[in-house]
This record gives sequence, structure tokens and C-alpha cells, in this order.
Amino acid sequence: MKNRQLYILPLAVAVALIFATACKSTKPSATPSTKVRPSVADNSMANNKIDDLDFETLSMNFSTEIMDVSVSGQIRMLKDRIIWVSISKLIELGRVKMTPDSVYAYVKVKNQAFQGTYEQFQKKFGIAINFDIAQAIIIGNDISTYTEGTPTYKVTGNTTTIAFDQRRNPKQPLVVKHSMVVDHSTLKIVRHNMITSNPDQRLNVDYSRFESFGKATLPQIVDISISGTNSGNVSARLEFSKVQLNQKLTYPISISSRAKTISL
Repeated sequence: MKNRQLYILPLAVAVALIFATACKSTKPSATPSTKVRPSVADNSMANNKIDDLDFETLSMNFSTEIMDVSVSGQIRMLKDRIIWVSISKLIELGRVKMTPDSVYAYVKVKNQAFQGTYEQFQKKFGIAINFDIAQAIIIGNDISTYTEGTPTYKVTGNTTTIAFDQRRNPKQPLVVKHSMVVDHSTLKIVRHNMITSNPDQRLNVDYSRFESFGKATLPQIVDISISGTNSGNVSARLEFSKVQLNQKLTYPISISSRAKTISL
């Protein structure tokens, strides 16, 4: 099992910082989301908006298999503010807390911790990831704080592909070329494709088995493929269960004062 392959995992920052490190020791009130407003009057998406999942808080369990190793865990979100992840294999391996600016991780099984920025992570592993992109790929929304630019539209059967040559967050350096496929009948995103100026940094996500939770519709299966310049490629399928919206949640990540620093 090559360490470089373990650094690019489906929850990107979360699993990379927790699961990869663990494997070394074992060896084997929410801001409304941005809606895309098509500008071409005769396009099939022109009079509609993408049906982004809108919520204040979200909790859901997940299971996945990475490099022939099964892991499970829980994701909690305070929309646009916090992504919290706990990852387990028989016992809890560790936790990650992501905010728009920073990443906090505690690998319990090795008593190691990390606190830093997405820029540090991107530079070390060559991965196109930050808070906005992580939130979008997990729940199947558009990238909430990215400017739209001028999109193009291509209709194929019951879907429209909306493509942007360049999308950026004014407060962050990461710029991506982004396309998403939207199903006409549900107005849900069924595919994300992102690439940076470096063609080796790619992120592809496909969504399926959508289920309704009150007024919100969420994909229960997320297939992710990530490529990084320094880290190789990996693909995985996330399967969600026990979804709860707008419940009171906590996002604890207590780090021991004796924890060793994870250096990126």
C-alpha cells in the first residue's frame, strides 16, 4: 500500500489526514446557496434554477471502501461554516473539522494533530480542494461562494451541461474549470467535473439514488474520483444513511496537548 495513494481520498482533507496516517501504523443560520441563472432564453434551463440542498444543519452516516479497506463514519455540517467528520474502523480513528479558512485534524490512533490552511494542503499534495468545494461535492450542490463567469449550455436528452472556463472565490487563490450536469426533471446536479490550470489536478463526482427528506432532496450514493500532482489517483463510493436535517448538533474536536504535529 503506497502512502502517496492514500493521501487522495474521497473526503479529501478529512480522510487524507486521518485514514492515511492511521494506515501507516497498521500497514495493510445558513446563507442561502448561490443559484445558477442561465442567461440563454431558449435553453431548457433558462427559466429554472438548480435545486440546491438548503438547510441549516445536516448529519449523516457514511460507509466506503478505499484501497480494499472498509471504513465508516459520520458527517455533520453547519452550512457554509463547518464540516465535521468522524472516521472509524471498529474504533474511531480520528476527527476532522473544516471551516472556510482552516483545517483541524486529530488522529486519535497515533495521537497526532494538524491545524493549517487549505493552501498548505494544496501545495503539499497538489489537490484542488477547499471548504466550498468539499461542501459541494459531499452534498451535490453548486460551489456556493464561487463567481459564475459566463457559462455555456449543452442539452443532451434530459440533462443540461453547464460549463465555466474559470470559477474562483475572491478570497481564495484556487481557480477551477468547472462543469456540472443537471437533470431536467429534478433540477439536481448529477455530475461535477473540476480541473485546475494543472491538468493533473482533477475531481470528478457522480450522484445517484436521490431521496427526499422533507423539502430537501439528497443523493445517497456519491462516486468520487480524485487526482493530484503529488499523490496519484483514487476512486471511492460513499453511501449515506441516517440523514437528519436541521437538528441541534455539536462539532467537537478536542486535541491532546501531548499530540504530535502532523507536518504537511
